[in-house]
Amino acid sequence: MHIGNDLMILNNINDTTFSRKGAEKVVLTAFEKDFFSELTREILQEVWTVKEAAYKYFCKLGYIRKFSPQDYRVVPQENNSLRSGKVFTGDDFCYFYSFHYDNYIHSICTNSDDLSAISLLIIRENENPDEKIKQILRCGNVQFKKDRNGIPYLEHDSDMKADVSISRDENFAAYALIRSDD
Repeated sequence: MHIGNDLMILNNINDTTFSRKGAEKVVLTAFEKDFFSELTREILQEVWTVKEAAYKYFCKLGYIRKFSPQDYRVVPQENNSLRSGKVFTGDDFCYFYSFHYDNYIHSICTNSDDLSAISLLIIRENENPDEKIKQILRCGNVQFKKDRNGIPYLEHDSDMKADVSISRDENFAAYALIRSDD
């Protein structure tokens, strides 16, 4: 199981960026422009975080290429606004889930519609995540590593690997982890 995530702090800079004339041309595909009856800044921000998370997810599957929002098509679940659904790139897809809070949007993409093995952690960037991650994985040691493409993963206890996605915005870091309950 793999995961990608993106964190967007809701601040003046991001509000201005996604309020600009023409922002929807950069972020949305033709399908998405037709799907959303009202194109608000909030929709553009959320679609952006979903596509960034999808990009990180698909990179783990070998789709190593430059990020282009037009390469991803977000299809929300019916009657669920934009909180969950699927993201397509070509014939491949992943599931997305988007979480909204007062000050940020956090979106994840994974190949499962079951979130029970996923843990999310958002901390200030100057905090060390190791202790919290050890608790989540129920292990003694964790070490962040990167593969040959620069994609992060965690090694813990006896060289076991765990999938992790890391996203940073402003002074915060978001970690999405796949727990193994073996």
